[in-house]
Amino acid sequence: MAVSENELELLEMYLDEALPAGEAEALRQRLVVESELAGAAAELRSQRALRAAVWSSLEPTDTATEQMGWRIRGAMRDRHSGLSSWWTARVGSVAAACIVLGFFAGWMGRGGSAGPAGTVSQNAVPTIAVNQNNNAAMPALAVPFRVPVTNEYGQVVDWQQFPDAEQAKTFMENLHAAPGAAVVAPQNDQVKLVSEEKF
Repeated sequence: MAVSENELELLEMYLDEALPAGEAEALRQRLVVESELAGAAAELRSQRALRAAVWSSLEPTDTATEQMGWRIRGAMRDRHSGLSSWWTARVGSVAAACIVLGFFAGWMGRGGSAGPAGTVSQNAVPTIAVNQNNNAAMPALAVPFRVPVTNEYGQVVDWQQFPDAEQAKTFMENLHAAPGAAVVAPQNDQVKLVSEEKF
């Protein structure tokens, strides 16, 4: 007689020690008498032993477990250092952008179109305005020529305005020809260069 599914489940519970004491004792007595049931129990025990051997061979050793832990910690450290360098690069880029914006704002604050110290610059080109009443061309207001006045370090300390390019050019020539440091001093609504040696 073949072993039924219910009997196999009963044997599994017996091997798991999940049967109550009375049922376990009754099954033990049947195993002594019924050889097919005893053979099925022996087969189940051998399958369990084989599965336990396979699972224990797949379980890592203490050394393998420790090595895996070191690898995971190393990978996390590498990831953290990668994020740290990315963060440093990001902060550095923001700082560089702020510096560039600061230089640009300073350049715009100085007039934007000013050349190097000692050059004459003009912010706008004079235009000709048309009188709407008689359609006659007439010159617009003259745009002043601006000349930077620098200190001994090359820093612009003031801007001097002139009504025409000739006066600006003369001022620059006098400024460069003055011996020693030159000082700009107003004199009767006119600008006059005075050498510091005269003071």
